[in-house]
Amino acid sequence: MPNREREDGVIEREVRVVLARVDGLVPEFNMVDLLDEADRSYAVTARTPGVDWRALQVGQVLRCKVQGWHAPKVLSAEVVDPSCDDADPSHS
Repeated sequence: MPNREREDGVIEREVRVVLARVDGLVPEFNMVDLLDEADRSYAVTARTPGVDWRALQVGQVLRCKVQGWHAPKVLSAEVVDPSCDDADPSHS
């Protein structure tokens, strides 16, 4: 179960690592659209630690720490070389 509710009613959201490819640049909103292998969508913005959204290019692969499922938030991201072992999402 990705989320769990504590006794005090607070919902804890699981943090997971995903690999996502830059799908589009949206400079008017200071963000970049990402898609993972299952076509789930994520966004990197000017406030995402680890990468400068302005330096990203379509096709680059990012390792992202993500929280939430229905409206996931990218907590941090880093560019990885998809041909290296770094492209394994378990290396965080």
